[in-house]
Amino acid sequence: MKNSGAPDAPDDLVPLTRKKKDGTTYYRRPALEAEIRRALLRPMQELVPGSAPVSNECLLYFLRNFQPNGGRSPTYEAILLEFLKRVDQRAIKRTGGIHSDRRTEIRGDLRVWFIDKIANHSDLLDVFEFAFNRAIKGKIIDAIRRYQTRDSIEIPASAFSSGDEDGEDDGSEAIAARSNLHRRTHAETMLELRDALDQLSDKERRALVATEYLKVDQKEAGRMVGVSARRIRQLLESAYDKLDAMKKGAEK
Repeated sequence: MKNSGAPDAPDDLVPLTRKKKDGTTYYRRPALEAEIRRALLRPMQELVPGSAPVSNECLLYFLRNFQPNGGRSPTYEAILLEFLKRVDQRAIKRTGGIHSDRRTEIRGDLRVWFIDKIANHSDLLDVFEFAFNRAIKGKIIDAIRRYQTRDSIEIPASAFSSGDEDGEDDGSEAIAARSNLHRRTHAETMLELRDALDQLSDKERRALVATEYLKVDQKEAGRMVGVSARRIRQLLESAYDKLDAMKKGAEK
């Protein structure tokens, strides 16, 4: 039923498949299954904020299993943005006591992580349908611990430089020319990104999702990924080269 624009029947719920450490399979609470079945009888556009909001788990079910036009419809994007906003609100609440730069990075990491896992139909999201509040709390705590560990041995941004310290030229024109970025529409980039995610490194993927999907600038993308803006430009150039190589290979 994945990638379908509409369900076959309200009772036909896509099962969870991920196993717990004890070998049993994650499951949805009966109340959540009932909520999903009620939501299946409504138009998808009614799932965004309105008079009858749905739970985070219910939104996630629709994001994972109903992606009309490959997830590039206005309604689907509105549901995705609503879900990411809720994730962001949780992150803001639980990171209030840390440095603002780190808080921004953690929030960005969470958004990129969920976009990536939804696009790739990862069964890691089963945990969030099983118990969203507990799962998102654990995810945020893990992110905070990861940054605390990294901060204790952090490499300065200058370590990512190419050795050229003259001026502040961001090199965006050269990158655009080499990657045909000026002729690439946002929709085309996202289509290629979905197909090429497995070919990109973790930081290349996060840099591309941050700049193309979240539409943040390279400085903000650097904060989200945990590298300098200059390193983000290098990651983007590498990612675009891989996208172009994949496109040329598909045309042969």
